[in-house]
Amino acid sequence: MAEDDLHKDDPDAGNALAFAPLSSGTIDASSPDRFINRELSWLSFNTRVLEEADNERHPLLERLRFLSISANNLDEFQMARVAGLRAQVDARVTTPSIDGLTPLQQLDEIKRQSDVLVARQYATWRNLRGLLRQADIVILEEEELTRDDRSWLTDRFDEEILPILTPASRKCSKPMARSWWIAGSPNSPIVSR
Repeated sequence: MAEDDLHKDDPDAGNALAFAPLSSGTIDASSPDRFINRELSWLSFNTRVLEEADNERHPLLERLRFLSISANNLDEFQMARVAGLRAQVDARVTTPSIDGLTPLQQLDEIKRQSDVLVARQYATWRNLRGLLRQADIVILEEEELTRDDRSWLTDRFDEEILPILTPASRKCSKPMARSWWIAGSPNSPIVSR
């Protein structure tokens, strides 16, 4: 089966982040081409997670869940793996990894692929938000809130959310916003500046 046949029914196949197909030739045993970059492979995996959010065979709320998983994964990726590469660049590490890419080259490609991924996440969100609205699940923008809505949300936050927040700090050479974490849920940051 030809590669084109695999994706003939997928209109977004050309937009997916993917590695070029391996050539039918032999790869030299000493070539870095034998290896797939760990970070870029992770971005490809996260793109596949996002593709599930676009899969109309899944129920709407499951599609929303796949989108949120993709977004959360990308946040964690940036905080951990990209931060590690930035530290290597700051330390002037130029030694290539086993796949032949230096930390700076990896960061450049991660930036390029992350920009594509984030754009797709936003497009998916806009689509899902419209579908949610059609299903009478409405997510309001701040400017759509009435004065009563804002009052109710403020009271709810003060009474139910603020009491379970735990302050968290990071040692960092750069100033950053104060983060609060909902106790028992390390994936729910609330940032105040």
